[in-house]
Amino acid sequence: MLMGCYLREGKVYVPVQAKTEAGFYMDIEPVEVAAVPDTEGLRRALLATYARGNPGVPTPARNERSKPVVLRHAGVKSWARFAHNADVWQMDLRRGACRIIGQQRSADGGWVDDPDQVITFPPDAGIEAVVERLVTILQAVARDG
Repeated sequence: MLMGCYLREGKVYVPVQAKTEAGFYMDIEPVEVAAVPDTEGLRRALLATYARGNPGVPTPARNERSKPVVLRHAGVKSWARFAHNADVWQMDLRRGACRIIGQQRSADGGWVDDPDQVITFPPDAGIEAVVERLVTILQAVARDG
């Protein structure tokens, strides 16, 4: 399973990531939103999205792709405005490994894995331990700005 979240202006946005028939992932509804200081709310948002998994969806044609689903929840109209001051984290629970991966901005304005922000858990780590660590990371990043 692959799951991502966006940290922006004191809130965390956790959309469901669907896997397309072409094999790439895309954010879809529902999007869980929690305030960073609300530790229990963050846990609930991450666990609820985890429970939804990665549903399969048809691959949309380029001209059929709509605006990113997080925009409405953040109250912004453009991806550029949303992404300008957002931090991105992924939970990668595929292939028997469990990792939290911080993302960094790429030259083209997207995000790529930051090798300095990868935390690998033992195979027997439960989802609760991974979520707890991600909550701690999100709160520290928000606090330290």
